[in-house]
Amino acid sequence: MLRRQLCYDISLHSDIELTKEVFPKIKDKRIIQDSPVYDHISSFAFPEYPVIARQGTERVLGDTRSYAHRIRQNRCLIPVTGTYEHRAIQGWAKKVPYYIWPKDRKMQFLPGLFQIIETTGPAGEKRQSASFGMLTRTANELMANIHNDGEFRHRMPLHLTPELESFWVSEHLTDDDLQVVFDYMLPAEALDCHPVFSIRDKKPRPDGKPKFKFWRYENLPPLGDDKSSESQLSIFNI
Repeated sequence: MLRRQLCYDISLHSDIELTKEVFPKIKDKRIIQDSPVYDHISSFAFPEYPVIARQGTERVLGDTRSYAHRIRQNRCLIPVTGTYEHRAIQGWAKKVPYYIWPKDRKMQFLPGLFQIIETTGPAGEKRQSASFGMLTRTANELMANIHNDGEFRHRMPLHLTPELESFWVSEHLTDDDLQVVFDYMLPAEALDCHPVFSIRDKKPRPDGKPKFKFWRYENLPPLGDDKSSESQLSIFNI
């Protein structure tokens, strides 16, 4: 089953200029040139963030009364280096944060929907604000073992192949075409992951490294084994 944005933490620490190599036909590159690079971005902070989009008006599959249905043609791609998620382990006081990234790609482009709202300022000037949401789906085995707790457990971003990413922002997509994209399940083998020190903590890591770097937890059970009787006694990094 497909839903809109539920993944709140992403990373973009590769050069955004790589987007031009993948999508050489992009006409307006100003947002790419001015876009900063982050090792962690949280949607709760409402940051400025570059997306690749083709504007238009259309509807989304499913509930014809939903807002997402009304902005179906407002499809965009969200460039990310990787995503973050928490894993719950029985007997551990805190969830373990993980960083997940594609094994064979420096950057991937997650499908989403965007909206642009125009308002009028006090002097009559026109103002525009934009926002976007990421699409998610039922998780593959790897992501289900990491995102294993909470209301939206066993879900993951809708990861696509490079061909399907380009297809998502192409001009002419039928309902059947969109359903093919929505149904695609990226194999667990195409992703890699490791635990990290924290995700949303504003304090820097004790070792000074970026958020997405590996952090070693003592007694961390392997993925899929979440009923460990070991307590979270201490944390070590290498």
